[in-house]
Amino acid sequence: MLRHDRHDASPDTHTEFLDGQRLLGALADATRRAIFNLLLEQPQPVKVLAADLPISQPAVSQHLKTMLEAGLVTKTPQGRYHIYGVNPVALDWLSVQFGALREDVLNNTEESQGSLLLEEGKDPVDSVMAQWAAIGADYDPLAMGVVVRMFLAVQHMKLLTERACAPYGISFPERHLLNILYRLQLKEATLAQLASGSLLPLTTTALHLNRLEQLGFVKLSASAEGKALNLISITQKGLDTLHTIRQHEKEHEFSALYRMSTQDLKQLESLLRPLLHGLQETLQQAE
Repeated sequence: MLRHDRHDASPDTHTEFLDGQRLLGALADATRRAIFNLLLEQPQPVKVLAADLPISQPAVSQHLKTMLEAGLVTKTPQGRYHIYGVNPVALDWLSVQFGALREDVLNNTEESQGSLLLEEGKDPVDSVMAQWAAIGADYDPLAMGVVVRMFLAVQHMKLLTERACAPYGISFPERHLLNILYRLQLKEATLAQLASGSLLPLTTTALHLNRLEQLGFVKLSASAEGKALNLISITQKGLDTLHTIRQHEKEHEFSALYRMSTQDLKQLESLLRPLLHGLQETLQQAE
């Protein structure tokens, strides 16, 4: 069960003056989101956080500094260490903001179904962003519209992937691990390599791999050097299952994507490539 314990914020968190854009900016980084998710489970010191992440302890400290300055987390002295936790004020703000955006989009979707309430070429997100702009909200409607659409697209794709995987008893992270092993084909990977590629903590990756091994989708073998190291590879059953899931997604869950014209897909790819590159550069600079 996820939980976030409430700690008193240190003086430098300025929780009474939360900057919404700064909070969202801090969460725009994938590694900081991973740290945030770990802190949602329980407050932790830097050393413990670093053990569950594929980056160095100094890099974790730098990310926490950014999150602290944004008011996203709190820092509490405890003996020789500092314990970091989720700032409940920031969590409440994020819940309200994304909850409001989600409800607005869903409400506008319901109202627009079977009607001509929206202009041609517009969707419910356009309507919501126009409303936020009209009340003077501190957002760039165009940029925020892109963020909301990408956020919703990722959430929808995650849910659809989980639906496609459910008949085979595997979860979204486990499907992701199978994808990584599929790319390797007959090669083998270590636990650390898989955790790094999936951005999952080592302990979480190990738990998912144990389930996949029990299902017969992966196999573990000892290192040739005789070291206490397991090498993981995908089995034929895993390959066949992954192929079946992908085919089903193409025909059902992700059919909207596959129905797009080649020209539209190329245009989408050309837009996403520099965006992804820019986000990766920002992440590397932060580390």
